[in-house]
Amino acid sequence: MNEIDGTFAEALEHYWKAIFHLGLRMFGNPNEAEEAARQTFFQAYQHWDQFAGRSAIQTWLFRITINVCRKQLKERNRFQGYDLDPEKLADSHEF
Repeated sequence: MNEIDGTFAEALEHYWKAIFHLGLRMFGNPNEAEEAARQTFFQAYQHWDQFAGRSAIQTWLFRITINVCRKQLKERNRFQGYDLDPEKLADSHEF
């Protein structure tokens, strides 16, 4: 792939599909993959002036995507299914 000249709009257009597919591999769900891509480009936009060029833009965007996906997966696993039925909680001696 050719490098782009460095504008955010061009990066968005050029790399959206690759970022989406990375999210799809991480989640296996197109809705979550699209959300990860949106968050990736939102973060990239916020920090665009900090891209130092020590790596390719795609590498930088992939790193952001992986971090976004890991954060989402970590947050998803924080609460794993305790039933919050008020009647069950009232009968429980733990609370």
